[in-house]
Order: sequence, then structure tokens, then C-alpha cells
Amino acid sequence: MVHRIAAVLIIVFSLTLIFTGKDIDKTSEVISPAFWPITLLLIMLVLGVFLLFIKDTKTENREESKNNNIQLFYSTILFLALYVILMYYLGFILSTFLFLLINTINLGMKFIPNSLITSIITTAVFIGIFPHLLSIPLPRGIGFFRELSKFFF
Repeated sequence: MVHRIAAVLIIVFSLTLIFTGKDIDKTSEVISPAFWPITLLLIMLVLGVFLLFIKDTKTENREESKNNNIQLFYSTILFLALYVILMYYLGFILSTFLFLLINTINLGMKFIPNSLITSIITTAVFIGIFPHLLSIPLPRGIGFFRELSKFFF
């Protein structure tokens, strides 16, 4: 029941902002300033519709599941804090790879090669999108890690 309420709120929110976003100044550029907000809101709308039709499942051991979820939440927050701290020293590439690898294993991905592949591909996609496609600089790290990151971006 709760996810249906959330789905309706997501749908209403995204529709409202889509119609509001149409007033954003559109230039003759291929990708105007309205492109990314509208695209993300359309994705949000589609996911909200999917959420509306997902069946509600009940867990047998609700208390055990709740404790496990709390432990996963706090460990993810800890890994995220370490990721932010280490990004200054190790740079974006290595810290993102390590964060994704450790977090996927923590969240239950049992097969280590899948975690490695997921971490490598996700880091490569981020490097392709941000510094190359969008020209957004990423943290390079210090010392050896700075030189290593110059090889990639």
C-alpha cells in the first residue's frame, strides 16, 4: 500500500515538473537546457508507473529483515563517507572503483567477478560521461594517483 502512495506522488510530481519544465528557454542547440531535466523527469514518470503496478510482497521474518536493512544502511553510509574522504587522496578512478566493489559485495552480490565487472564498467561509464562528454572535471587525487588519472582524463 505504501509503495502505491509513493508511486502516485512520484507520478504527480514528475508530471507537474514536466509541464513546468516546458517553459525553460529552448535554444537552437541540439541539447537545450531543458533536455536533461525533462529526460530525467520522463524516466521518473515511467518508473513511477512501474512502481504503481508492482505487486506488494510480504516478508515472513519482518523483524529480521528490518535489522538487516538497518545494518546495510549504516554500512553503506560508512562506505560512502570513506569514499568521499578517499576521493581527495586516491582520485575519482580508484576511489569509485573501490567504493562500488565493496558496496556491491556488502549489498549481497555473491559472485566476486560480477562485482569486479560492474565496478569497472560503471567507473568507465562515469569517466566517459563526466570529463569527456560533459567536460566536468573529476578529482584526480595526489601524487602517483594524480599521474594515473591524467592517463584517463
